[in-house]
Amino acid sequence: MDTRPKSGELIEATVEEVAAWLSATEGRAVSIHEVRRIEAQALRKLRQEFTRRGLFPADLLPDR
Repeated sequence: MDTRPKSGELIEATVEEVAAWLSATEGRAVSIHEVRRIEAQALRKLRQEFTRRGLFPADLLPDR
């Protein structure tokens, strides 16, 4: 059974919940520290990609 969210589905979870889910799906212990490191790395890569494309975070937000 696939437990991943469908495309476009928003998920809210604590770091502890993410660590528990990763531990269960990967079959090894995943620490809270590792989850935070993964999150920081993903944000860093996202910022780099925005810069490369000449975009700003506000570009993702709809006009109000």
